[in-house]
Amino acid sequence: MEIQTSSSPYSEVFYDFYQSLAPGIQPSYGRYLLDYKLSGNKIDSILRDLLSSSFKFRIKDKSGNWINYSSESESELRNELRSYLSLKENWDGEGAKIPTQESVNDALKFLDNRPDNIPLPYPEEGFDGDAGLYWRNRKAQVFAEVTFDGDNKFSFFAVHGTPKKIIEKYGEDGVDVHKKWPSNLLKILKKLPPPY
Repeated sequence: MEIQTSSSPYSEVFYDFYQSLAPGIQPSYGRYLLDYKLSGNKIDSILRDLLSSSFKFRIKDKSGNWINYSSESESELRNELRSYLSLKENWDGEGAKIPTQESVNDALKFLDNRPDNIPLPYPEEGFDGDAGLYWRNRKAQVFAEVTFDGDNKFSFFAVHGTPKKIIEKYGEDGVDVHKKWPSNLLKILKKLPPPY
């Protein structure tokens, strides 16, 4: 059985049958598992652990085809973003517009490029029909926000520090949602505890 977490190139999950009963994540080593001694219960346990994590991963079936999976956490995030489309106009009582289908689609496309070592963000709906994602961690002194207007681009603002003492901050507008995340955004987000 082979299990891989997905990034580009795919990172992979390595399961040591003799040392551990839980999968270990090897984000950058390009290793894979071919262990036919695993029972169905142990395979199920591995999959449950993966599904409860923030990883995207894929599994090769008996025919050699790869099946892509999102973790339960990522699926919930994606479903929350999609749920914004069923909001009513003035959903906040202060005149907010419904997030557009295009802005939600852009947020979902952006998530497709999330590196495995970056934790999942929180979703947010904007006042003007936009969708957004954000990270906030007081202990790590990190805040980052990404917004989507529905034009296949996004804007971001990311800061490390406190309001009284900003260590570094970055922002950019008009970034293509199909491309890898900007290095300055990743520089801040890598200060967050990893998702595994």
